[in-house]
Amino acid sequence: MASSFSGKAGRNTAIWSAQQAQNQRSEMDDYAASGMSAQRRILAPSFRSAAGTLKDTYGQSMGQLNAGYGAGIGSLQQAQGQQVNATQQGYGDALNSVNQGYGAAITSLQQGYGQAADQWQPMHQQNMAGYGMYQNALGLGGAEGTKAAQGAFTAGPGYQWNVDQATNQAQRAANKVGGLYSGNTVDQTTRLASNLANQEYDKWVSNLQGFQGAAQTSTGALADIYANQGTGSAALQAAQGDAQSGIQRGQADALSGIYGTSGQAIANAQIGQGQQQSALTTGYGENQSGLELARGSAMAGLQGQYYGNLANNASQFYGTLIPAGQQGLQAGQQAAANRTGALMGAAQTAAGILGGGMGGGAAGAAAGTGGGGFKGFLNKLGW
Repeated sequence: MASSFSGKAGRNTAIWSAQQAQNQRSEMDDYAASGMSAQRRILAPSFRSAAGTLKDTYGQSMGQLNAGYGAGIGSLQQAQGQQVNATQQGYGDALNSVNQGYGAAITSLQQGYGQAADQWQPMHQQNMAGYGMYQNALGLGGAEGTKAAQGAFTAGPGYQWNVDQATNQAQRAANKVGGLYSGNTVDQTTRLASNLANQEYDKWVSNLQGFQGAAQTSTGALADIYANQGTGSAALQAAQGDAQSGIQRGQADALSGIYGTSGQAIANAQIGQGQQQSALTTGYGENQSGLELARGSAMAGLQGQYYGNLANNASQFYGTLIPAGQQGLQAGQQAAANRTGALMGAAQTAAGILGGGMGGGAAGAAAGTGGGGFKGFLNKLGW
């Protein structure tokens, strides 16, 4: 008996099996594509959300970092300004105190020496006036000086008494000898008065000579006062300058220390800010890179899974198609062999029938024409 998968039925079974395998593969490919698409749709928002969260967190961290360091640097700068102002005010007050102190000392010194000079001034002026009159009396002041000296000369209280005594004595002597009103008596009396006047003037000039030493003394005293005043003022001013210089150097050193210390602190804060910013940026980049790598890995996994599924589907497809085709081919070959054997047996049987019942030529002719001949017989068998 022929197999149900022999011949045309076998070929149809092989074709049907191939079609079913093709349909199954198409459905499995669709499932693989739709699964990967669904996973992508789920995966993409997750990575976008993670990236957005990472970016927001980075922005918040950077903002808080900058705000914190900004406040810290602002506080350092404010403290620096306060220290500078306090230092300048303190040294300014010290400088004002020094100036006031030395100013008061210099004023007191000048007042003291001024008072001493004031004490000497009247005496000095008198001494200088007497010394000037002495020079005029000696003729050192010229004709005008001599005239002024002579005009200033006044005989002493006893001068007139001395003149009267001398004149009376001369007259009495002349009267004794009878020459009271003679020319000699008048001449002698005149000369006597003149000599007494000269003696009085010489005495006056001699008295003026003492003003020379007094003038020198008062001048020297005033010179010493003014010299000591100058020396004392110069010393105080020099000391004031040294004190001012010391205060200014101290202020410069203090300000330098403030700027150095606070500047270093500000620089350290700025360096720390930069380092923290760099660390945040680096961490953000690394996290972003990690997300991209994870996303790439996930997408690569999906692609690999997808193509793996396609490969499995293809393998299953060809695993079904090839055996079905082979079975169909074998069924066709078996059917062909069965038909060939049947034909050969039928031909032999027909030849025997024709040759035995109808005769050679006539029977052959009848066989060639009756019922369509051998070709028709083959057609009846489906060939």
